[in-house]
Amino acid sequence: MEYRIGICDDEISTCSYMEMAIHNYMQWHGYKGDIYVWDSAATFIDELTNKIDLDILFLDIKMPEINGVDVGMYIREQIDDSGMKIVYMSSATDYALQLFKVHPYDFLVKPFNDKVIFDVLDKLIEADEKNTNMFMFRKRGDKVSVRFSDIIYFQSDKKHIKIIMTNEREEAYIGKLSDEICKIPCFFASIGKSYIINLNHLYECHAENVIMDNGHILGISKMYRDTFGKSMAQFRIYGGAE
Repeated sequence: MEYRIGICDDEISTCSYMEMAIHNYMQWHGYKGDIYVWDSAATFIDELTNKIDLDILFLDIKMPEINGVDVGMYIREQIDDSGMKIVYMSSATDYALQLFKVHPYDFLVKPFNDKVIFDVLDKLIEADEKNTNMFMFRKRGDKVSVRFSDIIYFQSDKKHIKIIMTNEREEAYIGKLSDEICKIPCFFASIGKSYIINLNHLYECHAENVIMDNGHILGISKMYRDTFGKSMAQFRIYGGAE
């Protein structure tokens, strides 16, 4: 698993302590990712605007000029990022009503130790890993989730990947189709370099093409027909999943 974790606190000692604790946690658990550190809210907002997207943010409340509550409101309302998990930090505990609209994940009371940080990370990552019925991708800096059961097929479109979904919905994001096959369940199968289909949405299968349940006809590349045939055989034996 890869995570992007941010720390924003005007106390340099707190930033250094948390950066080392998070680094150790990720190393011990075999997680990959990046840790970003900011010692001012203004710098954080400026770099966030330049598409520094985060999965988790440890955010101090009491900072000069711009406080953590305003930063949280900026994240939720100005850039409309509801996916970033915000964990507030403060030595004061009287911010409950102010934080309500930000929907933080947790609140850490200073001073705290490694165990407190590790417990929060455990809960956040456990919840993320349990969310196995969702496909997650990044679109314009935001983390987007769609249900695997709603995906009819993936299509490669130059440097983008299109997700064709039920109810005539579509999503698109930057990526390579070859990188996605390892992230999705076994009821998805490649029929060429340009398509990965959800076998649960397969309506008809022919030697040279498939017809999906939305009526789309997709060609099966010659080089993929044997492996696709094996995927179909396994699907018939073990069935699909929602």
